[in-house]
Amino acid sequence: MSELMNMDWRSPQFWRIVGYIGSAAWMVFVLMRTGGNVEDPLFELIFVVPLAAWIAGLVLARIIKALRKQGDDAASG
Repeated sequence: MSELMNMDWRSPQFWRIVGYIGSAAWMVFVLMRTGGNVEDPLFELIFVVPLAAWIAGLVLARIIKALRKQGDDAASG
C-alpha cells in the first residue's frame, strides 16, 4: 500500500491504476443505480463511458508527450 502512496503521478502506471479504479467504480455505480435492469437507459452506458474515458486518456497522453518533446527540442536547439 505504501508503494501506491509513493507513486509518481506523472507515471503511466499511476494513470493506468486510476483508469482501472474509475472504470470499476463506474460499472458498480451503474449496477447499483439500475439494479441490474438491462432495460434501464443508464445501463446502455456501462461500457461506453469507461471506453470513451480510456480513449480520451490515450489521446491526451499522446498530445502531452508530443508537447513535451516539442518543448525539449526547442530548449536544446
